[in-house]
Amino acid sequence: MVDVNPAFCAITGYSREEVIGQNPRILHSGKQSSDFYTAMWGALRKNGHWKGEIWNRKKNGELYAELISINALLDEAGNAINYVALFLDITAVKQQANLELMAHYDSFTGLPKHALFIDRFKQALARSKRDKTLLAICYLGLDHFSQVNNTLGHETCDALLIETAKRIKVSMREKDTASSMGGDEFVLLIGDIHNVVECEHALNRIQGAIAEPHLINGRKASITASSGVVIFPIDNAEHEILLRHAEQAMRQAKREGKNCRHSFDSAVDA
Repeated sequence: MVDVNPAFCAITGYSREEVIGQNPRILHSGKQSSDFYTAMWGALRKNGHWKGEIWNRKKNGELYAELISINALLDEAGNAINYVALFLDITAVKQQANLELMAHYDSFTGLPKHALFIDRFKQALARSKRDKTLLAICYLGLDHFSQVNNTLGHETCDALLIETAKRIKVSMREKDTASSMGGDEFVLLIGDIHNVVECEHALNRIQGAIAEPHLINGRKASITASSGVVIFPIDNAEHEILLRHAEQAMRQAKREGKNCRHSFDSAVDA
């Protein structure tokens, strides 16, 4: 390091005298891989500039996040002779974002928590009414999960739940929503569909992905799911009732033999 300004010293805790002549590696936090720095220096050599986020470490050992922009200073022949780095401490912003993430998303499955799910549910209903499209609400429950838990143990079942949540997310479109209802149950919102067949194709894809064998800690595990479906506005109810109807349909699917799907019929229910 050739020179630093007072703001650098205030953020990192190092005095100017302590860092002049030192390699910037004294700030490394260990949170970025060597591949990260290889890519960064590759971009610098190719383009003469790089911008991104880095976690570094202060003199007292505390980690801080920075948004940094690095630019090469070139001589008359176009060769880099120095690099100027300008950075902003964004630790507070990252911490706030992390708190919001924890507030809205389940740390176990990574799926939206109940409050965020209900907010998206209401938005999806409003879009369905506005665009005159169908919205499928699917309540999904894993089959024989307690037996799998007793056979494979809690750790393996936890890993199985996490893997199942990943498969559900990957099998759904980005504009759709999946949420954990606790334990081995999930609820899905599949919007912007124009007929029941589209819904059936989507659910076949999701339930098929869940049923594919899992390899957890070197052990093969298999699980299936039963689902209950209600279609809005065929069932023209409020979100709480739609959710309850979908759950009722899922319970019926389990009674009918598991690994199947049951559609809620308001006339039969009445």
